Amino acid sequence: MWGYLQEKQVALKRNRVDLYHFGYMIRSKSAKKLGTTTAQQIKDITDEIRAFLVKEHRDILSESFMNKEKRAAVEQIIKSFLLSNQVVISDVPSEQLLNMVCDDIVGFGIIEPLKKDPDVTDIYINGTKEIIYERIGEGECTFPYRFETEEEVKALAYKMVNSTSESLNTAKPYVDCVFPYIRINIALDELGGLGTTITIRKNADHLRASEERMLSTNQASREMLDFLAAAVKAKMNILVAGATGTGKSEFMKYLASHIPKGKKKERTLVVEDNPELYLHRIFPEHHFVPMQCRASEVEENAIDFDRLLTNALRQGPKRLIVGESRGKEALKMLNFFQTGHPGFTSVHARSAKEAVRRLMLMCLQSGANIDAKYLYELISQTFDVIVFLEKKDDGNRYITEMIELLDYKDDIQFNQLSQFIPTGEEYDEMNEKVGKIHGDHIITAKMSAEMEKKFRSSTVNSALYAPFLTHKEVQYA
Repeated sequence: MWGYLQEKQVALKRNRVDLYHFGYMIRSKSAKKLGTTTAQQIKDITDEIRAFLVKEHRDILSESFMNKEKRAAVEQIIKSFLLSNQVVISDVPSEQLLNMVCDDIVGFGIIEPLKKDPDVTDIYINGTKEIIYERIGEGECTFPYRFETEEEVKALAYKMVNSTSESLNTAKPYVDCVFPYIRINIALDELGGLGTTITIRKNADHLRASEERMLSTNQASREMLDFLAAAVKAKMNILVAGATGTGKSEFMKYLASHIPKGKKKERTLVVEDNPELYLHRIFPEHHFVPMQCRASEVEENAIDFDRLLTNALRQGPKRLIVGESRGKEALKMLNFFQTGHPGFTSVHARSAKEAVRRLMLMCLQSGANIDAKYLYELISQTFDVIVFLEKKDDGNRYITEMIELLDYKDDIQFNQLSQFIPTGEEYDEMNEKVGKIHGDHIITAKMSAEMEKKFRSSTVNSALYAPFLTHKEVQYA
């Protein structure tokens, strides 16, 4: 009896104006629906509340997905419904029931925990077969739950689409949806054998690739990070390359953090197809100006990458960051960098050398009357450093190569500054791979005299790039 009274006192103290949880606790002492599973009870209640919301609060319900303010308002309506109808499931605490109903109606349903986990970067819903997700440092993992029916998967898909201006139907069975910090691709069952598939890419609202994290996971060495920080400060142009999911965008955030801030901040235009970097929010003390493309079925209303870049160059930037180079706009970007405005971009490629070829092919898409030799020359004159990223089997990202681009001489000339050399993997007592890869980041060459000259002409502390100098720096007292 005393314990029961203590529960009531705690509930009253914690929720002086929230009668829902207190009343729920009292009612749950005697509530029990015989012959009905807990899961079925939750489903029945959720369906009943959804029908109520559609009938009485359709407008706010339709706007609540991925909208914090509207979701909070819907949560209050749901809480009031549960309270006024004295809804109780004896096996489920009040807070848990409220969260489950809200997640199902205005959230991501069973994958809401993955959506909220800051270390989960990607979520793959393969119909009713399985749900796969990627977490930093772990690689691909299988979620212990899955959707029971194709209708449940489609319900989530349409909930996502209905919160955008996009459409999804049998005539157009695929779609891209963009929300703050989340990008979603949906393909209906007409396109594949697994049923409706949904791919969710999460972009962090903070700097995931912090210096501490990269060092602790051996993504790079201290010497490499110091060198790259110095390269940004010395206004060198950097090309970040790697396959999908290797952390290019996150690493570009790290590079951007070294652009001057405060009183010495430099106006930096951040041009992207879809917003992924969010530099202006992550680094408010810098002068980052974001610009994104705009899709439209009416051609004159659409703003593609090429038009966006043209306008961006009229905004008086001191630096330029192009989130990802994909097509004909690459030539315009190179010409801008050639005018003395530094910056960096990323490109999908399987190696650092292939990144240069990919960039050349993109430039050819511009339709300009130029040959490959000229473009190779232009690229070698434009970029100072290529950083190549790989995701290994242990789920961690590594800078496996750092390359200096030299002058063009019948072909692109590369000077490999560093390389990641794997030395082994961890095994357990059963001789099974644990997954952790060990290795060393080796300085394989010194920088060229031309690069050293660029560093020397800047005000960057030479200690940051000293390990890559041909002659060791002499420190004077």
